Amino acid sequence: MKVGNRFFWLFLLMLSSFNVLAADYVGSGITTVDFITSYNGNGDVMFRLKEPIDACAKGYWLSTTDTDFQANMSMLLAAYQVNSKVRIYGLPGQSWPSSTNLYCKVYSIEYHR
Repeated sequence: MKVGNRFFWLFLLMLSSFNVLAADYVGSGITTVDFITSYNGNGDVMFRLKEPIDACAKGYWLSTTDTDFQANMSMLLAAYQVNSKVRIYGLPGQSWPSSTNLYCKVYSIEYHR
């Protein structure tokens, strides 16, 4: 097999991997944050949107062990305090460990006007 063909197939494999990863998260509609709570002990933060989606019906959660916790928490608090419109992307396959409810782990937070 030629070197060029190997790179072509490797490139295709990488693209298909990105598509699989991208399908793991789901986006909410553009709405506002309705409720935020923090738990003593591990410091997990849970929040709910005014207009939830079925896949994340109970809300979303952040873990203090995530490398992006500070950035996401700052954005979340600011959005809540000034009633900004947001879109949350969550991972339904990563429900909050202390619950069997439909809480999605936060993948990303976007602001919208």
